[in-house]
Amino acid sequence: MQVSFIIPLYNCLPLTQAMLVSLRETLPSGLTSEIIFVDDGSTDGTRAWLETLAPACRTILNDKNLGFAATCNCGAEAATGEILIFLNNDLILLPQWLEPMLTALEQNRTFGAIGNLQVRFDNGALDHAGLMITPDGKIAHVRRHPRESGVIEVPAITAACVMIRRSVFEAAGGFDPEFKNGGEDVDLCFRLRAQGLKCGVATASVVRHHVSAARGPTNERDERNSRLLVQRWHDELIYWGAHTWARQQVEAFLSQPWTREGRRALVSWPFAKGWTRQPPRFARLLLTSALHREMVRWDRLFDQPTNAPRAPQGAAHYQETGFLRDDVDVASTWLSDQAALHLPAGFPVSNLFVSGFLLLAPTKRAYANRAIGLRLIINGLQVAEFPNLPPGNFNLGLDAPFVLPGQATRVDLQLIGVSRTEFFAWLEHLAFWLPLSKIMRRSPARFRSKTLNRRLRVARIICDDEVIFDFKNQPALHSILRGNRDVTPRQADSH
Repeated sequence: MQVSFIIPLYNCLPLTQAMLVSLRETLPSGLTSEIIFVDDGSTDGTRAWLETLAPACRTILNDKNLGFAATCNCGAEAATGEILIFLNNDLILLPQWLEPMLTALEQNRTFGAIGNLQVRFDNGALDHAGLMITPDGKIAHVRRHPRESGVIEVPAITAACVMIRRSVFEAAGGFDPEFKNGGEDVDLCFRLRAQGLKCGVATASVVRHHVSAARGPTNERDERNSRLLVQRWHDELIYWGAHTWARQQVEAFLSQPWTREGRRALVSWPFAKGWTRQPPRFARLLLTSALHREMVRWDRLFDQPTNAPRAPQGAAHYQETGFLRDDVDVASTWLSDQAALHLPAGFPVSNLFVSGFLLLAPTKRAYANRAIGLRLIINGLQVAEFPNLPPGNFNLGLDAPFVLPGQATRVDLQLIGVSRTEFFAWLEHLAFWLPLSKIMRRSPARFRSKTLNRRLRVARIICDDEVIFDFKNQPALHSILRGNRDVTPRQADSH
């Protein structure tokens, strides 16, 4: 069995020289191998140094910088080995790094690519134990030491040090040059998965890495690579992001089943353990919302003019239910209990804020003197609570609202602390969190105070940094709650 080491180069000559020394010192005796350097137009003396190498090292000189993917493909085409190992030139290879990877690939035929543990050169901290998809849909390094030994499955592995059979690499089509120095390794791993193969990490193999020394800082190129990954592997990113979320929920909240997070941990447990391949609904929607948010941001960044309006145009209307007005303050509206906003599908993307003010508690007994607060609920799933608001102005809300591209957005605003007694306030709160039917959930409403709140007042509602409701400029609204009527949809003032 012959092994081909393929090392793409672009400058960083001292790192390349140190890497070659460590590679030669750690090669097992009796291993048939070849070393292929592919230079992408280095200008720091790398090409002159390559000419001094012994014939055991083969050299390919590109006329121009082709990028990581195309450069690795050039090396793979020239390789003669059955096993291909792609190495960054900023690695320091440690003794016994290669044998565990070879053993893992040989003994686990269901694995298409094998990576390893990579520690930072500067401080020895673990930098890579595979790649994962975070609950917000982003690619991140696993930086926690694996509990298992041998080979562990991960969604993807970095191409800084990866081993793959030549036949598998060719069947997958190699690295995709459409990715520019980033994302090509994740794309290749997902293509291997589409062929029924896994990606793994050999936990007994460890190398040292000058992190990002060869690749450089992040820039607009990385944004385009990430956008291409989402366009191509949307469902896979949702699946693996949901897996990360489920595992985190189980680890953090499984011991607290009486809480909202604990109940979600119980539901997520079978998926986190691998007993089912169906992600929990909440996690799936969470990832869908996160990727939708990123796609809208990339569309604005790359495809839309800088002065393009952020809010939906044309037939997009906003509708509100439950806001009350009187002549006390024409610049605000108030809630007797709760209100609802009905917004277009996939809107807002970036943020949602409610601004207003809380009046001092009146002296009349009909009004509760204890503090009240506000609860925001996005599409019945994302909840943000702001209890015990002090008197004065407030600006409440949340970034990254939980919205979906194909589903109209509903935002519920609920007062906290307006029930008739503490007991019924507790009962209403309990009914909100328990998984009850709609009829049972509405039952505590009969115990709500009939005295209308006139303390918490809303002045403006802001979505994606645009004012969509300015109650100072809106016509007088009727008492929707008492009349149980909907307001006719109206165009937002910002349009």
